[in-house]
Order: sequence, then C-alpha cells, then structure tokens
Amino acid sequence: MDVAFSNQYWLISFLQSLLLSICYVGSLYIYPSPFRRDHPTTIKQRIKSVLIVCLLAPIYLYLCSTEEGVKYPLWEWIGFRTKGFFSSLFLTLFLTVILFTGPLVQIIITGGFKEFLKEIFTLNHFKNWNFYRVAVVAPFTEEFIFRACLIPLLKKSFDHKTIIVLAPLFFGVAHLHHILEQLRNGTPVLEAFLVSLFQMVYTTMFGIYSAYLYIKTGQLIGIVACHSFCNLMGFPDFPGIFSSRYPKIVSFAYIIGLVLFINLLYVFDNSEFLRSFIWSSDINIYYGDSFL
Repeated sequence: MDVAFSNQYWLISFLQSLLLSICYVGSLYIYPSPFRRDHPTTIKQRIKSVLIVCLLAPIYLYLCSTEEGVKYPLWEWIGFRTKGFFSSLFLTLFLTVILFTGPLVQIIITGGFKEFLKEIFTLNHFKNWNFYRVAVVAPFTEEFIFRACLIPLLKKSFDHKTIIVLAPLFFGVAHLHHILEQLRNGTPVLEAFLVSLFQMVYTTMFGIYSAYLYIKTGQLIGIVACHSFCNLMGFPDFPGIFSSRYPKIVSFAYIIGLVLFINLLYVFDNSEFLRSFIWSSDINIYYGDSFL
C-alpha cells in the first residue's frame, strides 16, 4: 500500500497532528481509575488504551495521506523497514550511550552499577508492570505516535528541519497532563506546575533528538531502544556529581561524553549510510496561496 505525504496547507497538517496527539493522551483517561498511575490496575488499563490508539493510527495516516507526491509503502513511513534495521539499532543506541557516559561513570563510581543491572534484569522486575510501562510500552507507543506517525503528517507541509523542532512540541506538551494526577494526589499547585513544566522541557529536548534520529534513519526500532535506555537511566543526577567520591573524574566523564557525542553526531549527520527517504525528500511549505 503505497502512500504519499506532501504539499498540503500547513494548518491541516498541524490540526491532524494535534488530533492524533489528543487521542493518545485522551486514551489514558478512558478508564477512570481510583488508583495512582503506578498502580498495576491503572497501568494495565492505560496499556490497553494506548495500544488501541497505536493500532488505529496507521488507518488514520492512510486517510490523511495525499494523492500527489512521491509514494512509499505506509509501513516504511511509520518506521517498519528491513533495510538498515540492525545498523540503525546499533548506531543510534551507541550514540545515546556515549551521551550518557557521565551518568554511567557516576553509577559505577558510586558502586551502584551492579545494583542498577540487578534492578533491571532481576526476575521480579520483569513481573513488575511499572517496568513494562517504563521500558517497553511507553517507549514504543510514544515513539510510534509522536515520531513515526506525526512526522509523516507534518511532512506534508514542513521541511525536516522544522519538523525536528515542531513534532517534539506535541510530545512535550502531551506530558503536561501529569499535572492533573499530581494535583489529585495532593501536590501543591505551584510545585505540580513546576515539576510538569520541567518534564515538558526535557521531554521536548529528548523529542528533538529522537525526531532527528527518526527522520535521518527512517527506523522505529532505533529510537524505541534509545527511549527505553533513557527511561531506565533516568534524568542525570547533576547535583550528585559534587557529592561523589571522585567529583573530578565524574565531571570529566560528563564533559568527555558530551564532546564525543557532538563529534559523533556530526559524523552521523554527514553520513549517507543511514539517510532515509524521509530525510532525502524535502518539500516546500504551503501557506495556501503559494509555495514559499
């Protein structure tokens, strides 16, 4: 089933993307739960909801596709490609691990690396529904909807550089719904707002990185693996750098990781090896009366 996504009025693409984002977030509240978001019952209900949205999303994309433009199979548009599967998985994950050099060294120095691995791979952990939500379901469904599905919709009206910034805004703003749960749990309004705002900022920043990787490689597997790894690592413990036994070593690891990441990203960006058709086929921005 070959489809195209090109040359459409920008507001239509924006609204189509907004509707899909609302459906994803709204599905989390289809089954009202008296329990908190970490309760197994709530997690199971939400997993069912978001998976239904993911199953319906390709149909939605097909209905939103355009007649004109270069056509590719729908499944390739949403990141299910055999070409470059393993190389994309390895290189994107390797790039992300390099970025986390500092936090990884920090965990090793504090003696928590064995505990970190034990926590991830223990049998009891695999029976924990929260683990599946954080490491499997959230990475897959969020990357599928906010990258694999939103990017083709936005591709109809925007160039890839604009999409790399625009698509993550849907992803970041979508996380603001957590403020409702915090308020319900008794968190003060200002604290709930600041926590949610911070979460929106760093998820948007991650979304920019993930959107770039997806447009560059055209592979869903790589960004899902990166998302899962980042969720398991958590946000870097910057204050913990100075309270560690070897703050200079940890600080140096953070700097080295960032420098290596930037240089490798430059090499990655200029490489033709993993360049997908999404990256290669750029379009003009249509504002209604003329192409600019």
